[in-house]
Amino acid sequence: MRVIHVEIPEKTQEGILENHIYLIEESGRIRGEIAFTMNSRIKWTFQNFVKVLKEASFRKIESIQRGEEDMLIIAVK
Repeated sequence: MRVIHVEIPEKTQEGILENHIYLIEESGRIRGEIAFTMNSRIKWTFQNFVKVLKEASFRKIESIQRGEEDMLIIAVK
């Protein structure tokens, strides 16, 4: 048996949604399985983004509110 695992994290309002994709090769056949896990302990706030963007040398960081719970972050290098 051989298993290939790919994890694709996705930022959501609730936290980080971890998309797990498994390709399983067994007895000459390949099958795929997908699992979703919500990691609510990790939440990105605007302050988190500002810190990371400043570390990456962005000089101007602004936000625009889109709807009640969504925000667009604009960063200029």
